[in-house]
Amino acid sequence: MPTFKAVVRSKRADGLFLVYIRVIHNRKTDYIKTDRYVHQGNIRKGEIADQLVLNQCAYKIKTYYDKLNKEDIEDWTAKQIVEFLTKGNEKIPFYPFCEQFIAKMINNNRERTTKNYTTALNSFRVFY
Repeated sequence: MPTFKAVVRSKRADGLFLVYIRVIHNRKTDYIKTDRYVHQGNIRKGEIADQLVLNQCAYKIKTYYDKLNKEDIEDWTAKQIVEFLTKGNEKIPFYPFCEQFIAKMINNNRERTTKNYTTALNSFRVFY
């Protein structure tokens, strides 16, 4: 199983550091860019000290572990893991998703609400 850690690599001209998530797997390292930045004052001994950024990265890392636990990644490289984690979301077919959502609502005894959703879905089908 790979290990993940929020790290910074190099300082930009404006004094900010871009935060990366480091991926180590089978002794190989790769990085995933994030949309977070840390000011130089929030770096202590090369480590990120901004707790808000660390919490956001920890949540992202948790989602990465959840995704990877569903796959057999033993023979993958760190680069393959990064590609797998950063690829776009798969397309979800709209009608089956809606029908599944309505079925869940029926199981949760929310029949009145499901009538509205069913009517909206049928109207959408007629429109297209």
